[in-house]
Amino acid sequence: MKTLLVVGSLIALILSSVPVAAAPADFDVPGGHFFSQASGGDSGVGYTVVDDASARFWSEFKRLGGVAGVGYPVSHRFVWDGFVVQAMQKGVLQWRPELGQAYFVNVFDQLSIAGKDGWLFTVRSTPAKFESGFDANKSWDAIVAARIALLDANPAIKAQYYSVADPMVIYGLPTSRVVDNGNHFVVRLQRAVIQQWKADVPWAKAGQVTVANGGDVGKEAGLFPPEAIVPLPPDRAQPPSRGGEGPRGTPEQVALDAINYYRTIAGAGRLKLSPALGKAAAAHASYYASNYGDKSLAGMGLHYEIPGRPGFTGASWPDRARAAGYANWAVDENIGLLGNPRKTIDYFMDTINHRWNMIHPSAVHLGYGISSKPAIDVFDFGFSGDRPSVTLPTVYPGDGQKAVPVLSAVAETPDPAPGAPRPLGYPVTISFHLQDAVTWGEFSMVDSSGQGVQLYTSQKNWLRSLALIPAKPLRPGTTYSVRVAGTVNGQPFAKRWSFTTK
Repeated sequence: MKTLLVVGSLIALILSSVPVAAAPADFDVPGGHFFSQASGGDSGVGYTVVDDASARFWSEFKRLGGVAGVGYPVSHRFVWDGFVVQAMQKGVLQWRPELGQAYFVNVFDQLSIAGKDGWLFTVRSTPAKFESGFDANKSWDAIVAARIALLDANPAIKAQYYSVADPMVIYGLPTSRVVDNGNHFVVRLQRAVIQQWKADVPWAKAGQVTVANGGDVGKEAGLFPPEAIVPLPPDRAQPPSRGGEGPRGTPEQVALDAINYYRTIAGAGRLKLSPALGKAAAAHASYYASNYGDKSLAGMGLHYEIPGRPGFTGASWPDRARAAGYANWAVDENIGLLGNPRKTIDYFMDTINHRWNMIHPSAVHLGYGISSKPAIDVFDFGFSGDRPSVTLPTVYPGDGQKAVPVLSAVAETPDPAPGAPRPLGYPVTISFHLQDAVTWGEFSMVDSSGQGVQLYTSQKNWLRSLALIPAKPLRPGTTYSVRVAGTVNGQPFAKRWSFTTK
């Protein structure tokens, strides 16, 4: 690597004798700005920060202080955990379309989820997070106060924390105590690491405080997709907001095929497209586009409409289904914000609340609506009161399934495991028919050596569904056996099956 750097320097010296006009390091482009400063020294390539129908990152970049506030861009935009994001030096901006703003991702928490804590300690002298019970039995205000109080152990680090305009936005909360790492003191935060050096080092003098920024560290750790961080010329440096091309076919057919793929694994029957539910879902996607940016669409408000607003067809998803002519037994709804059915469904399968209804044995119909500008996916599921002609309960991961993920952040609203430290192991879900009377009894999960797995549980009573959530990530390449017992319609049942992680 040193030889390459020397050769590059010699070439630069030779070329410097040729009178050429230097290319500007950054300049305006339609809808935003092109930056080459974080491209490795080549001003001809870099990253654009723009506003478009999918995300207004250029406006948010300026609102958050520009280069001084968030640093230079170090990636193109890409999809991460179901949201459009773009990495800056000081953090990763996540576009929240329901709020019309960008928020910083807790990058150092994501590094933990990706199994990078060992790398962080070795390469970035980053301590492990404090014990999981640190926040136990505290209100939110008490959690904030207790975590901020940890900074009192080092006045210089505390001063750096408060030196930025909004430390909670830029840095987040401490996730470790101030640790003595030999030649420096260090504290881990949700979005950065702050260090005070006790001795001179090549990059700092004794007593100086430095900051390891979340975006730079995430890029260095390989947290982002390789294609998202390759600098490109300005005419190609603005990739599609939602990633690459999906499967061919109409969006409705893509959604149907993707969901039925997972339903087959779970042991549930295949869904059929319902024109009425499709009309209801499309109408709600249109309502969202017509009222984009309205604060009423934040959080769970995504599922509701307000009478009198443009495009109103029904206050709730059952109302909209009835208005469209759907008359089956029950309706439920999922909403994603990618404008890409395949990617949204894949993401939902790693959750709990959004997985249950998609692969439920009593679901029979699908309606799908999409808007790409702004991006939204609306999935309406129709349920039948008729008993399904499949073996119950259905389960996911399915019996004998291979290459099952080892973990999930289970990042969804409502939170099925409130207060549980992330990352969690990959969730297991079990479902009966909607009209079954189910009492859940004993349950267990063990690995191939017979070692038990600590589990959290979550239930959705109206769906007659149970989730088993491993408290820690599962081990790669390991077969796990699951047993769930109880009674259904007054009769005992016991379900046993196994799956293998990738």
